[in-house]
Amino acid sequence: MVNQPQTPEREENLWAGIAGAFLFSLAGAAAWILFNMIGFISAISGAIGVICAIQGYRIFGKKLTKRGVIISAVIALIVLVIAWYGCMAYDYWQATAVWFERGDIDVRPTFGWCFANAYLVLQEPEFAKEYLIDLGLGLLFAVIGGAGYVRTAFRNAGAEAAVPPAGEVTTIPQPIDDGETPKSGEYGNKNDKE
Repeated sequence: MVNQPQTPEREENLWAGIAGAFLFSLAGAAAWILFNMIGFISAISGAIGVICAIQGYRIFGKKLTKRGVIISAVIALIVLVIAWYGCMAYDYWQATAVWFERGDIDVRPTFGWCFANAYLVLQEPEFAKEYLIDLGLGLLFAVIGGAGYVRTAFRNAGAEAAVPPAGEVTTIPQPIDDGETPKSGEYGNKNDKE
């Protein structure tokens, strides 16, 4: 049997995978923001974030492991929380425009200031309830929407290392000569030769 040199197993690049998961999960954040602007929460934004984060980890990290699936899912959820906070800051910024026009405040704050201070909105019970319910439902929908894909990716992460890349031949099969296999021209009945 002739053995071809085996290709070394691809090694996971953890930090590149984390960067890829973060960059790709921004698609979920964009979906969250767009859906928030039209006034509803959707499981699709969470699913988009989780699926894209896992794919980003796979592409940048060169290999998807179970650890990579978990890291990607956590990053996607963190990015969704940041998107939720950004939406709350945007609402706060819009409210300050109304307050400025009415003369309630003398200077209209910038969006950066509103982003840095959006947590103050949560000090008001009626606003806190609304925003925290939105966050809770959004994360719940994200878990529901991305759970199937995470489960499949988690299951396949261990199997991915066992399967060689497409087109890669690890050994060349050779015929076995056990002495009983007829050679070329030896087929047929022994009595036919007489």
